[in-house]
Amino acid sequence: MNSDAILVTFFALQSASGEFDLFAVEGGTAAMTYIFNSLHINGLLSKGDTIALGLPIFTPYMEIPHLSEYGLNIINVNADKDQNWQFPTHELDKLRDSKVKAFFLVNPTNPTSVKLNDESV
Repeated sequence: MNSDAILVTFFALQSASGEFDLFAVEGGTAAMTYIFNSLHINGLLSKGDTIALGLPIFTPYMEIPHLSEYGLNIINVNADKDQNWQFPTHELDKLRDSKVKAFFLVNPTNPTSVKLNDESV
């Protein structure tokens, strides 16, 4: 089965409407690398900029911002195990820092496999 047939079959089962673009990648780590690369190439993130990462997160995603081509500063926004891995308000308040240019979050989270509730999002 070719990729067009797979897409037609998949989206026949979905309720998506309107136009959208797909960018197939090798996996999640590749996707995150392409995202950082695109933000860097397009001047949205530069070396020394600050980003926030929602933790816990798959370990390679924590390492990508430290690569020499990105050189980003990181603020960790920590989910609370005792609150079913949701983000407490005091952690989300870290995003109010005007230095934070982007917040990277995986939902449902990896490795906890917990979906963030609407209040957290």
